[in-house]
Amino acid sequence: MRESVDLQADLDAIAQRQFAIVHRIGELSGDRIINVGSPKQVADLLYGDNAGGSTSKDVLENMAVAGNEIAANVLHWRKVEALRRKLMAKKEAFEEKELAMTPYERGRRKTALQKKQKKKVIGASNAKASINGNAQVISRAFSTASANDDDGSTKELDKNETAIANYLEPQNNEALILVDASGFIFRAYHAMPPMHRFDGTPTGAVLGICNILSRLVLVPLLAGSNPRVVFVFDSPGKNFRHEIYDLYKANRPECPIDLIPQFDLVRQAALAFGVPTIECAGYEADDVIATLATMSFQDGVDVDILSSDKDLMQLVTPIESTTQINMVDPIKMTRITHDAVVKKWGVSAEDLGDLLALAGDSSDNVPGVRGIGPKIAASLISEFGSLEECLTNADQVKQKGRREKLIEQANMARLSRRLVDLDRSIPTNALDLPNEGVKGFCLESINEDRIINFLDQMEFRDLKRRTLKKFGRDSEMSFKKRTGYKKVTRKSDIFEVSRANEGDESRSIPF
Repeated sequence: MRESVDLQADLDAIAQRQFAIVHRIGELSGDRIINVGSPKQVADLLYGDNAGGSTSKDVLENMAVAGNEIAANVLHWRKVEALRRKLMAKKEAFEEKELAMTPYERGRRKTALQKKQKKKVIGASNAKASINGNAQVISRAFSTASANDDDGSTKELDKNETAIANYLEPQNNEALILVDASGFIFRAYHAMPPMHRFDGTPTGAVLGICNILSRLVLVPLLAGSNPRVVFVFDSPGKNFRHEIYDLYKANRPECPIDLIPQFDLVRQAALAFGVPTIECAGYEADDVIATLATMSFQDGVDVDILSSDKDLMQLVTPIESTTQINMVDPIKMTRITHDAVVKKWGVSAEDLGDLLALAGDSSDNVPGVRGIGPKIAASLISEFGSLEECLTNADQVKQKGRREKLIEQANMARLSRRLVDLDRSIPTNALDLPNEGVKGFCLESINEDRIINFLDQMEFRDLKRRTLKKFGRDSEMSFKKRTGYKKVTRKSDIFEVSRANEGDESRSIPF
């Protein structure tokens, strides 16, 4: 049976895969967030709210064959979930068996596993040498090669950490990275399996955010970089858009009850990792991000927005701009430039708000013009130049159906334009900014003990083990795990243990 730590690594990889699938389903459904494990929510997404309909394997397979990408992704998620449950059962069985072992049995088993692993390494090296020998001609066709192909001692980085490193490598440390924290919390909640602390507190979304913080903050900091990261949150309660349209986001279900206590825990996680946070009463995170990005742009500071929210694509600047505002795909960790926005939507980032006003947004209950989708909206904006010009000259639209819809629903389109518009000028006195303005946002120095203590409080044992390894303290973790004792390396440790056990003669330390 495989080591528990290896099984946990597989489970972590599966969680990342599920996160990516949920992210893709959100993109396909207009950023609508659902629990993919709920047949009812999947049915509502596929057939329309409360319309009913089967989500059985046969039905979804037929829909996938017919070209329904959402159905295909739901099937993929279910396969991955079945594998996750199988591995979880194996891990639990292993842990139960390990607890029943004597120290002698545990030692023999460890030796056998080490021998088995050594054989695998030798076999893989021989196979690799054979492949390299047969592929010399092919390899010459490439202009670059990877150093890891020839150096077996080089440790392969985690795939996600490599993506982070590649993203941050050309990044100017002065650039500001704005993270849509509220969006990440919901996606992490639906992507991660249900988890709870010993006292019953739910922690699944918190673990997902801590994994992101580890990769986005610890990896570059420990590598000598110092990215300027800010977590931006939605403020609780209604905002100014509800005053414009009282049905704004009215179609969204109530926040899951087990997610509510995790918002504060995520803020504590950001504090533990030394990441500044910001929110503003009466405004959404999108508006705060838009305001900070605009202020940074005016100060000549580049901005990267870590989010999958299409509304924020309105902020992306043309490539010829001296100061850049780009979005970053949170899964692939690649920049979404202005050219990518034009390729996806058919209009410039500056005109995207006009397109969204015509097409509407079902995830936010923005009405738009019924019967006008993104492609038709893009063609209308390209033809007339703007939303207002399109509505003013709607009588010139050749297609009768479109013409009538634009004339009849002109007021709704203008209202929708106000809803999708980002507020880029929130008063500075309403924002808790550093004295230096946006240039004052920076990460705190790594506080190892604060991070480890938080992970202890959350009972994230595997993440704690990986974090200690990043800090070069993995030997301490393995010693405590094996023996249950703390390794004493300094005189202060001796006095600390002595004070902790004062009055307990059975645990006193003889000097």
